[in-house]
Amino acid sequence: MAQLCVEPYDEPIGPNLLRHLRKERRMSQAEVAKSVGLSRQSVNAIENGKCQPRLVVAYRLARLFGHSIESVFQLEELDRSEAREGRRMEVLS
Repeated sequence: MAQLCVEPYDEPIGPNLLRHLRKERRMSQAEVAKSVGLSRQSVNAIENGKCQPRLVVAYRLARLFGHSIESVFQLEELDRSEAREGRRMEVLS
């Protein structure tokens, strides 16, 4: 199984659409987990915002549902906290 979290969190890290997409496809957490090489508990933790998935896990989940990582894992909260701290992400072209 893939290593799940970059770091576990005590509080939700922000919204994601994983639960919505899973229910839309009428899949159980166990089915999603098996498809991407995780445990059911790991899928639950991601859905509830209890951990931030590693990039490879986020990619597998997004690909499973035919979406981009950015559309599944919304980075609004991260963007807001960086703005409060005066930081900006620079995009390399």
